[in-house]
Parts: sequence; structure tokens; C-alpha cells
Amino acid sequence: MIIPKFIGSLSQLKELKLAGANFSGPVPPQLGNLSNLHTLDLSSNDFEGMMIPKFIGSLSQLKELKLADANFGGPVPPQLGNLSNLHTLDLYRNDGVSSENLEWLSHLSSLRYLNMSYLDLSKVVNWPLSLSKLTLLTELQLSVCYLPDCHPVLLCSGSCISRITCFLSRVFLLCNVGSNLEYLDISKNLLSGSFLIVGCNFKICIYSIWKE
Repeated sequence: MIIPKFIGSLSQLKELKLAGANFSGPVPPQLGNLSNLHTLDLSSNDFEGMMIPKFIGSLSQLKELKLADANFGGPVPPQLGNLSNLHTLDLYRNDGVSSENLEWLSHLSSLRYLNMSYLDLSKVVNWPLSLSKLTLLTELQLSVCYLPDCHPVLLCSGSCISRITCFLSRVFLLCNVGSNLEYLDISKNLLSGSFLIVGCNFKICIYSIWKE
């Protein structure tokens, strides 16, 4: 069953929640007309490996975008980086979705929750740099997405850090992101060494690193 096109004519719609509704096929481009939409939830459907629609990036009022376990495929459209009001982005368990550049993430200045677990991020370069710009994040989930190892990198805002101690050959510092972070899951990736999360006022940080 395909999402009905007429939904795109509901111009005052603010929440569209179609999770677990057994939809398949392409997402109708008419949904791009929903300029007042704050929440879009297409989770737990089967979109048959099709790309995440680029037009979602034009829904400038979006605050919540949930596309988890929806069988999307292909690269993440960088147009999602236009969603400056977004505070929740859930792409969990879309195994066919990949990204080679996370620079688009750095434009999501309002983001508080990010879940990209089970995406293919094996070719992403300099990913800590993009993540460090998400200064309001409280939850970050990037498990089982084949994150590659990278050179040690220090990312900070200056006043955020008073003291740093590095004791292993691979240390990654996510300083800006640490100031609000409460939960971090980067387990089951291709990382080595350790992460040092440095921030002013961060509360609880639960993290694990695993390497085959």
C-alpha cells in the first residue's frame, strides 16, 4: 500500500505519524507541500530500498524526523542538513542507507537526539569534526555502522576544556558535543584506542568501543 497523495494537500498539517502502517513503494513527492509540518514519522514501513526523499529537506519547520526501520536505501540526501529546526533525527536500522560525508549534520544546530545505528558509515571521513558541531546533543547512537578509525583529533571551543590527559595512541576528543551529552553509544564499530569526552556540565556518559 502506497501513502495516499492527497495527504500532501493538507496544508495546515503539523504532525504526520504513519509508523507501522504497512506502507511501501515511493514516498509521494506531494508530502513536500506540507510546509507547516513539525513531525514526520514513517518508521517501521517498507519503502523497498528507495532513497530517503530529498524533498524532506525542504520541510523547514520539521522538529522530529523518524525514519527508523523503514527499509530505505542509498546515500543520505545532504538536503536533510537544511532542517535547522530539527531536534530529533532517527534513521535507525536502515541497513541499505549509507553516507560518505557527514558534513550535512553540522548544519543541524538544534539537534538533540541522533540515531544512525545500523547505517553503513564505513567510508565516512573526519566524522568527529561533524559531530563536534552538534552542541545541543543529549543522545547519540552510532552503533554497528562500521565507523572507520581515523587520526587523533582534538575538537573544542577553548573555554570548554581546562585539562586534557591523553594516554593511548588513538584518542578522539568530542568536546563541544560533550557539554550536554547524556548517552553515547558507538559500540561495535571499527575503532581502536579510546574516546575522551570533555565538556562543561555534561551529566552522564555511557559509551563503549568495540573492534573486531
